[in-house]
Amino acid sequence: MSYPHKLPTTLLMLLLVAIAGISALWVPNGRSATPTETVLVTRIIDGDTIVVNGQTTIRLIGIDSPERDQDGYQEASEHLSQLISNSFVDIEYDTSSTDPYGRTLGYLFQENIFINEQMVSEGFAKATPIQPNTKHADRLHQAQQNAKQAQKGLWSNQ
Repeated sequence: MSYPHKLPTTLLMLLLVAIAGISALWVPNGRSATPTETVLVTRIIDGDTIVVNGQTTIRLIGIDSPERDQDGYQEASEHLSQLISNSFVDIEYDTSSTDPYGRTLGYLFQENIFINEQMVSEGFAKATPIQPNTKHADRLHQAQQNAKQAQKGLWSNQ
């Protein structure tokens, strides 16, 4: 004896699985569907380097902020701290996950804010893509152009 009422349930389940799979690939704000990891920012080292979960050093991909002995260092560090210090962020990885110094490389997102891009768009860092990690290079270059035109941060004296 067959149970015709089970067929619609099976189809419904397949449909829900298909919808879930498709929606997992769509991410708002131009963010890719690359796997991410959620971590707690426990320390800001400078405007492009942080420590998460009390132990892992993360270098923000595609940007370069002033170093300790350069103008803008303090401002960049403080701005990144205001954005993400003691909060949870998602790390998105690119082709290479570490740099020659052993730091983990990542793009940071907090809710719908792309932190790497935010640092560049506010003039606290320069767009500096390094092969092979160039997934968001176009966005970062556009953010830099906008910061230059608005004479923000690093571009304020130009």
